Amino acid sequence: MLRKILISVLVSGAIFSADENLFILQLRFFYKNDQRIYWSGLENTFMVEGNLNLKKDKEFKWGKMRLRGSFFLNQPYGKSILKDPERIKYLPNFSRPILEISSLNLGIETKNWKFIFGKFLTPFGRFYFPLFINDLDEFSPFIRGESILWRETGVLFQWKPYLFRFSLSVVNGEEDGDTNSDKALIIRAGLHTKNFILGISSKTQDGIGSDQFKRFNNYYGVDFWIGNENFSLSGEIITDRYGFKRKEGEEEMYWERSLYYRDLYNGGKPIKGVGGYVNLKISFLRGQLNLNYGEYYPEKIGYYFHDQPIKRFILQSSKTWKDIKVFFTLLLENEKEREAWRTGEKGIGFLVGIDVKNIF
Repeated sequence: MLRKILISVLVSGAIFSADENLFILQLRFFYKNDQRIYWSGLENTFMVEGNLNLKKDKEFKWGKMRLRGSFFLNQPYGKSILKDPERIKYLPNFSRPILEISSLNLGIETKNWKFIFGKFLTPFGRFYFPLFINDLDEFSPFIRGESILWRETGVLFQWKPYLFRFSLSVVNGEEDGDTNSDKALIIRAGLHTKNFILGISSKTQDGIGSDQFKRFNNYYGVDFWIGNENFSLSGEIITDRYGFKRKEGEEEMYWERSLYYRDLYNGGKPIKGVGGYVNLKISFLRGQLNLNYGEYYPEKIGYYFHDQPIKRFILQSSKTWKDIKVFFTLLLENEKEREAWRTGEKGIGFLVGIDVKNIF
């Protein structure tokens, strides 16, 4: 059996490429207004973007092989972004690559187990709410946008005996190629029935980045789902560890920063936080409504702007007609004290757009 699987892997490229309708193209137009970044001048904009989705299965006597991929086509912001001494450090937050590999992986499956190689959805916890735009962090629950990575790159093994689900993955610990030699271990164990799911997860490693730029990146969580196709209640709770291991990392940081002051040095010790959310989903007449509420409580380290709790409510709605979807998202956050140069921002944002899907 192992010999057959290895032969199948070697010829999979030819097998998949010979088939038609391998790609699904999605085109998206939306208007975004995010007052949390009022100070940037980019909080109010029209955007266009696309997704090129790759999906194909090939059946064999022993099981099947599956090829999956998602490529983001992004429209960048204009070049005349305000770059004063305070705002320039946030400039990487608004850098959008025109082409981005969101996921790309090859899977080998039998009835009870699965191997996946490549870049894939992070196997930590579970979430059951839609993501309408390519920037996954912007209008999502806090712990998903700030703590748990959306994607990991590495290898994943899943085992499905009876009602149980076990997954073990060795990954870079960051979404793309690794910046140090250490690898992360992600484990999840879950009970899955038709109307109920419960799981526990952990991610452990010595940190992301190398030398003075290394940051803590460990978290542990519980996820659940209860419901059916038309109605469900789900949620996640995590405790995480973050922050720089060395002082110079915080001072010399040149990549995307957290708007919630998570990029801090705490005397070489990880900063701890705990948070979660619940999500109510209602499906009706080719439409969907999600009500999501979450809270996050960072450890109090004596830096006021960081130490404030975050409370976030998200309303999502969408309606689908064949290959056309219209969507809307409203995000509300509690008001918090900010630095003087961030005066004017508010904890509110909304998103409205249309998504068109076509097979070619």
